[in-house]
Amino acid sequence: MTGEVGSVRASERLKEDTRSIHQGLESLVGPLLFRNLTLNVYVNYLKAVRQLYRLWEPTLTRIGQSDELLKSLEYDKRVKLGIIEEDLRDLGSLESGSRDACYGLCLPEGKSSKNDEIGRIFEEEILETRVPSLESSAHRLGLLYVVEGSVQGGAVIAKRVKQILPETLWQGLRFLQPYGNESERLWNLFKDVLNSYHRDSPEDYSTIVAAARETFAVFLFQVRRIAAAHRPSLSGKESCDSILES
Repeated sequence: MTGEVGSVRASERLKEDTRSIHQGLESLVGPLLFRNLTLNVYVNYLKAVRQLYRLWEPTLTRIGQSDELLKSLEYDKRVKLGIIEEDLRDLGSLESGSRDACYGLCLPEGKSSKNDEIGRIFEEEILETRVPSLESSAHRLGLLYVVEGSVQGGAVIAKRVKQILPETLWQGLRFLQPYGNESERLWNLFKDVLNSYHRDSPEDYSTIVAAARETFAVFLFQVRRIAAAHRPSLSGKESCDSILES
């Protein structure tokens, strides 16, 4: 028997309880990575995601060496910072020379200096946003619900990115499909652990929801930065703030 909230599994209820902010994030990611995608946009997206993973992955990796819940999630198979670094290196952003290549979808002539400036924004070590709490298992489950859920949409994004990259650079898309054939199993494992945890500790559900919403908000913050840098008309502070308040 899995954990339930009323007659609904915790994993299903969590999806409903974070639906509005999730949809808000998708409303920004969609135009950015589908309608207006260039290699430069995708590279800066990777850099922005790398900043986010630096907020929690080193800590979770350390905790996971002794934490039974993280062990049950096989967290050691879910680390992605190294994969992001490999992708950025393969796409040329960690080396001089090919950073501004965009294979037929380049920015207008004369915009390379602007592109370098955007890239530097996402090279910063310090990200001025609230770091999601990792103090309890409930907090970690809420954060990982968002992080692991994002993997499920990676295949769709990978298909779009492949439309602008030559096949020789497809190896730089590891982050979008980090688990290979293990993706479905690891996602189902996460949901099973989440549901089991709620069965044993139903009083922690509100903390899981709050942590998930906080993590979505951090992703929103980063995606809005990319949108503002590349397409000012896309980001709209007012629309983003209304998403965070919903």
